[in-house]
Amino acid sequence: MAEGLIELRESEGLDVTSDKGIHFGIQYFLDRFYINRISIRMLQNQHLALFGSVLPESPRHIGCIDPACDVKTVILDAYEEAQTLCDKNYSISPSMQLDCHNFVYPGMPVTVASVPGHLFHIMFELFKNAMRATVEFNQDEDELPNIDVTVVCGQEDVSIKISDRGGGVSRTILERLFNYMYTTAPPPSRAGHGVPLVSP
Repeated sequence: MAEGLIELRESEGLDVTSDKGIHFGIQYFLDRFYINRISIRMLQNQHLALFGSVLPESPRHIGCIDPACDVKTVILDAYEEAQTLCDKNYSISPSMQLDCHNFVYPGMPVTVASVPGHLFHIMFELFKNAMRATVEFNQDEDELPNIDVTVVCGQEDVSIKISDRGGGVSRTILERLFNYMYTTAPPPSRAGHGVPLVSP
């Protein structure tokens, strides 16, 4: 999808920041597209997990839903996956400081009824962003600062806070931050038909 948007912007010369109609149309379409895609996939996975021949990942799963998903375990898995990617791209990655607080059942792990894959994907994307910002912002430092993650389980909800020292977000781009046509990442190098440019 991202490649298609980049190609649309390059071939048509669209500046969605100046044309609010195009911006709204693209945002509206993609919001609905992704919500519908996630919803349909969730229904398919749940149906197949309940009535298909494949056994669930854990005996406690109800279809693809884990009624006692261990939040810390999912966060650690997502961090390790993002760390591998960061190490591959930058040859370095920040460490993580993880603190979990369960005020409902003190001393017990924080659990929540969830689809573990959804929580993993969200955490993975947030870790990728935090790691990239931390590495690029602190490239002249001797050591990278930690990414701090705090998980708090209260009476009504579970909150997860991720803090990095990646320089923050400029107020001038806040409005564009959730725009599908906006990114702070450098454009991919392309030599046509998916062949990347390679330096000798």
